[in-house]
Amino acid sequence: MFSQIILIDPAIMSPDSYRYDKNPIAVAVGEQHPVVKRRNTFSSVDEMFALYKKRPPFNTFDQGVLFDHCKYGLTKSEGGHKFQLASPPVFEASVYQKATIFKDIYKIVESISLPITIIRAMEPESSEDQLSFMYSPTWPDLAEKSPSGKDIYLPDASHLVPMQNPKLIANLILSEIKT
Repeated sequence: MFSQIILIDPAIMSPDSYRYDKNPIAVAVGEQHPVVKRRNTFSSVDEMFALYKKRPPFNTFDQGVLFDHCKYGLTKSEGGHKFQLASPPVFEASVYQKATIFKDIYKIVESISLPITIIRAMEPESSEDQLSFMYSPTWPDLAEKSPSGKDIYLPDASHLVPMQNPKLIANLILSEIKT
């Protein structure tokens, strides 16, 4: 089905990070992930756009991408008078929680014989950085786990680079496509 794989700053952390006591994004048992607290309803796409264009990290997005994020990231609520996030905060939080326990990903990466290109953003320098969406969650040695892995490091880009600089990412993808 595929001839190659290009991953853009995948949330695949170092093997040591999957130990609960070492995981930078793990939440204690019984606690909710902070993403659950995100606002879920808006009166319109324009309201969401106006709020998000002032708020980090959304204020770093390309304006066209941000508008599309708002337009296509909302669905009409049941009453039809409001809009809600298509991916509710409680679901997103569950994704983060599950990502903290999946440690067999390296066996999967090692088993893929297709060429894999991993595009990584700037590396975190502190434990606080590891909690920020601005820094890469990707293990720097991930490409080495693949028999045909290639690492492209973007030290000046954030984890959100596809939304911030879509032309850069499109050009990188085009340059990596094997014909």
